[in-house]
Amino acid sequence: MSRQRIERALTIRIPEARRILDFGCGTGWVLAEAQLAGDPFLVGVDYSWESLHGLNGVPTLQPGQANPVRLVCGDGLRLPFAAETFDVVIGHVSIPYMNTRAAFREIHRVLSPGGTFLLTFHSFHFVYQWLLQTIRTRYWRGLPYKAYIATNGVLNHFNLPQTQLWWRQSAFETVNTPRGIRLAAEMAGFTDVVSHPRPNRILFDATARKPSAGGPMMPPPEAIYPAT
Repeated sequence: MSRQRIERALTIRIPEARRILDFGCGTGWVLAEAQLAGDPFLVGVDYSWESLHGLNGVPTLQPGQANPVRLVCGDGLRLPFAAETFDVVIGHVSIPYMNTRAAFREIHRVLSPGGTFLLTFHSFHFVYQWLLQTIRTRYWRGLPYKAYIATNGVLNHFNLPQTQLWWRQSAFETVNTPRGIRLAAEMAGFTDVVSHPRPNRILFDATARKPSAGGPMMPPPEAIYPAT
């Protein structure tokens, strides 16, 4: 899985929960540094052994901070957890490297009824910035891959199946739009899908709930971005 450097771009405030999963966690730094209510059981899962160990440009924890997150190496589209295990799922720019519909189905499976997610996504501004860098560096060989990412974003926006790279079956990448995220999340069974667009920024976030038949409903986590 090829990733650009993930920046320390947000803090997450999470209401009281029993069990929380960081979906595509890297070193677990996002969940370890989150503002947590109560004393939940924290789990992080990532497909990449290198990312779990802070390689591939993935941030590590703040100096001197202990990591309370239990880290697991596993496939985000085949999570090694039983159904309805977690009250909250978070994920910082992990879904852009997975099929959007399939990722939502798996998150829905492991969330308990009334559970919520907060996920961040790459917007089309991500591709725009990448294209500007391509023009500046004149590295034209990257254009087909950028076109592939944008195509997956368009397909998701119109609620159409996304595509895998035919010449590199192990790779998948996409950008997303708030409309595409809402449609994909609702197709997976989520309700109350709310996106928070950030104009001229490469990231946006969304929250949603898994329906509960008369049971308690978790309040969604909140993403806190730096002022600049």
